[in-house]
Amino acid sequence: MKSLMSKMYDHNELKFNYELLEFLGDTIFKLLATIEIICENPRANEGEMHLLRSSIVKNNNLKRVGVKKKIFFFMFTTKFIPWIPCGFVDKTKKK
Repeated sequence: MKSLMSKMYDHNELKFNYELLEFLGDTIFKLLATIEIICENPRANEGEMHLLRSSIVKNNNLKRVGVKKKIFFFMFTTKFIPWIPCGFVDKTKKK
């Protein structure tokens, strides 16, 4: 959820590492793009697959697809009650 929040949101109030969640989301997105490429192009070599994945995950393409799919409706710009994904530990809480 946090990775879909606008930069306008005050992240200092949350006890999450925004960069960690962004890194995790980017990694999952690249994995899904890679799986799609392998399924659609099983005979492509590693270099061709790399170029295809790069074209999918580049910012201009993501912006175009995001606008087309209206993902901005799912972005938060106001405060909400924090949600901790299963398995994440909030290390800032005192025991």
